[in-house]
Amino acid sequence: MKEGLNYIELMALVRELSDLEGARVENVYHPSRDEVTLNLYKGERKVLKINLPRAVYLTEYKQENPMFPSHFSMFLRKYLKGSWLVGITQAKFERVIKFNFRKGDEIFTLVVELFSKGNVILCNKDMKILIPLKSQSWKDRVIRAGQEYLLPPPRVPVDELDFPSFKNLLLSSGKDEVVKSLATSLGIGGTYAEEVCAVSEVDKHKNPTELSDETIQILFDNFLKLIERAQSGDIEPNVVFENNIPIDVLPFILQIYGDYKKRIFSTYSEALDFFFTNKSVSSASKEVDTGVLKEIMKQEMILKQHKDYLKQLEEKSKTYKAQAEFIYQHLGELDDIFNVIKNAREKNISWDEIISKINQKKSEGNKEARLVKQILPSEGIIVIGYTPEIRLDFTKNVTDNANLLYERAKKMENKVDGVMKAINDVERKIKVLREKKELEKPELPKKVVKKEREWYEKFHWFFTTGGKLVIGGKDATQNEILIKKHLSQNDIVFHADVYGSPFVVMKDGSDSTDEDKKEAAIFTLCHSRAWQNKHIESVYWVLPQQVSKKAPSGEYIGRGAFMIYGKKNYIKDLELRYAVGIQLNPLRVISGPVENVRRKARYYAVLIPGDYSKDEISKRIRKFLIDVSMEKDKPIVEQVSVEDIKEHALKDSQIFGVVE
Repeated sequence: MKEGLNYIELMALVRELSDLEGARVENVYHPSRDEVTLNLYKGERKVLKINLPRAVYLTEYKQENPMFPSHFSMFLRKYLKGSWLVGITQAKFERVIKFNFRKGDEIFTLVVELFSKGNVILCNKDMKILIPLKSQSWKDRVIRAGQEYLLPPPRVPVDELDFPSFKNLLLSSGKDEVVKSLATSLGIGGTYAEEVCAVSEVDKHKNPTELSDETIQILFDNFLKLIERAQSGDIEPNVVFENNIPIDVLPFILQIYGDYKKRIFSTYSEALDFFFTNKSVSSASKEVDTGVLKEIMKQEMILKQHKDYLKQLEEKSKTYKAQAEFIYQHLGELDDIFNVIKNAREKNISWDEIISKINQKKSEGNKEARLVKQILPSEGIIVIGYTPEIRLDFTKNVTDNANLLYERAKKMENKVDGVMKAINDVERKIKVLREKKELEKPELPKKVVKKEREWYEKFHWFFTTGGKLVIGGKDATQNEILIKKHLSQNDIVFHADVYGSPFVVMKDGSDSTDEDKKEAAIFTLCHSRAWQNKHIESVYWVLPQQVSKKAPSGEYIGRGAFMIYGKKNYIKDLELRYAVGIQLNPLRVISGPVENVRRKARYYAVLIPGDYSKDEISKRIRKFLIDVSMEKDKPIVEQVSVEDIKEHALKDSQIFGVVE
């Protein structure tokens, strides 16, 4: 079962997480040893979970945090709370993600390392380490506060890889199988090494030295295609199951998992959240409510943190008391030392002379001098040779120093009651949960299951009244993917005569009705810049062979743009109105031309051009749909999130008929 991500998967993840740029940090938590969470706000709250050394992803699972924040979380809050996330990058071909934050005029970088045991490291703008979660040391780099942050030496120079160097890596790996050589020499692991072999139609067990240059070239080309696909955003996040147990989580469908059951997700982050949450509770019985087990695990983790903190308090209190008692046992000797130092300083004797004199006395066996381990004049401290060492303030008398240690011990003891109460509360909660776990599973209210996402749901989409699937690109990259990958001979293509129009494909549109074509044209118009311009523009459709990447002589066609050759079939009487609605069974958000959605949705909102951002209009649509739904349907409608609606909403909109 998968334990972490490789650098190819991180490329896809970082590209997706870049949508978080512009978010504000509300708070930072350290719920367990290997987890750090950042509460972010960008239109709505999002929780970014760093799960070492596995992955980084947005989580929808509620996490309970310790009553007492760790030193690490307090330090991160000092620098990051209230800051703005301004950039997310991946260290080239490494399992390292850098999150850049701006707070006032300062820039901070949170480095997340997802190799070995993982680490989280906060650096300043000069990449000097302010604090690491784990201090570490290797022969070629040191992770410690005050040190410059350095990446580990690259194992594989992938960015400089060409065919000769690829061939050399493959043949010089020392492995006797192609799959092993690819996995280790390229650092992509066994799964992707098998995939490269599979799509290249190469026997994975063959010795690399037996391969021809032509075969090695095919392997090289297919490896590069994996890289390009991860970088392009052309992903299809999925979790792979074996015997109904999740075994892998991937940014795209792999050929090697051809017959395995898969679950498709809207984002890679969502897939990771599902996979690693399920992984944490994989031992749960099918007859037991996994929600109860997850809650028990959370509470046991919190209990352990409380007990660890209690142990720290008790040990510190014991230490402070022992140090104070040691001082009282040697009160006379320590008074003599303090007086000697005080008298010497009053006579303007230098510190060097005082320290030299004390060292001489120590060598002579003087029992008072032998108590002194070190003198720190600049700090006003005398260090007494005791385990652990005692630091006394020589600007105060010896009795005051002892009393101060007793006060510290008392302060630790005063915290114990609060921690004990917290421990008892958590233990009671665990007991109740375990009793619930042992009971026969109660009949829970039926939850409406959301329909799993289809391949086309990563685009803008709807089904016409005649049942034709219509899909449109959300950006230039998706336009490119849509036309190159998903356009077939029987389809037709729509486009608006306005800058910023998407390319829209109606699948099997060659035999569509005029009503279908008009609905697709309205869909195209509403998703074009015409919506923001609040002005109706012309929309036309053409056949697949009329769409070409070939530019006229001397011209260049950019990414996501295409030339249209031949006759354009214009459609008239269009309107700038769009609807977002909810189907109840299965629970699903849909959108499209108003009359189309009116026929299909139980509840819907009609949008017209306005001034609300996509975040704001999505919140307003959700509230409107809940308000207009019948009481018996409200619990179902409330399951629809703002994010679900946001995938269908249009920016610069308002709800028709709603005046505030």
